[in-house]
Amino acid sequence: MGEQEEWRGVVGYEDRYEVSSLGRVRSMPTTLPDGRNWQGKIRKLTLCGEPVRYLRLTLHKDGSRKLGLVHRLVCEAFHGPSPEGKPWALHRDGNNLNNRADNLYWGSPLENAKDRDRHGRTSNGRLSWTHCKHGHEFTEENTYVKPSGIRQCRTCKRINYKKFYDKWGKSKSHG
Repeated sequence: MGEQEEWRGVVGYEDRYEVSSLGRVRSMPTTLPDGRNWQGKIRKLTLCGEPVRYLRLTLHKDGSRKLGLVHRLVCEAFHGPSPEGKPWALHRDGNNLNNRADNLYWGSPLENAKDRDRHGRTSNGRLSWTHCKHGHEFTEENTYVKPSGIRQCRTCKRINYKKFYDKWGKSKSHG
């Protein structure tokens, strides 16, 4: 027997769209401004992004449009809003097209980088390295992950900041 599909409202669009535990999206039946009835239906999803691909669709409400990434819509509907410091909707199996609720979870930028590395889906080959180009180890304490997912060595950042401050910071007069 097939798996039971559960439907929940898309956050902010609850009266217009629903997402399912299997990663599908449907529009809700509604009455159009001109009085015609619109039958809800399963929405067609499109691919976006290069080289990493995600499924998306356009959400319509009150005359405006917004692009929605399906994995984020499903994660928010089934796991709640992203917790503090965990803004990324991650795929447990590394397959960006598998948007089932049980395959998604909220993660930090560092967890996202580690996840991509673990699944061999790095967008920057250096993510798989264990040390920065100056030999400092990428530990949790010594790694800063930019919102783009690129890792930076905190030791190198401190050294570069000190060099900048030594050169430019003391030369400014405060008088």
